[in-house]
Amino acid sequence: SLPASPRQPASFNLSTKSPLYLSGMKLLLIEDEPELASSIAEYLTAQGYGCERAATYRQAVDKIEGHAYDCILLDLMLPDGSGLRLLE
Repeated sequence: SLPASPRQPASFNLSTKSPLYLSGMKLLLIEDEPELASSIAEYLTAQGYGCERAATYRQAVDKIEGHAYDCILLDLMLPDGSGLRLLE
């Protein structure tokens, strides 16, 4: 069993053999369509990524300000703001 990382989310898939698991990659998925977000998050988690989700611009800002992410997957058209503004 690998030691837990302080940044490792509870949903992290411990059974993966992916080399990215060993680096503790933490992703933020920003997507407002629930079915699409669930599908993407399930796939990424199965691949060994730690995946957190935000469905709105405000949720995304809160998560980005409060956590460090290795990668952010961003929907550009969110119901309460432009995803492009998050890139600034």
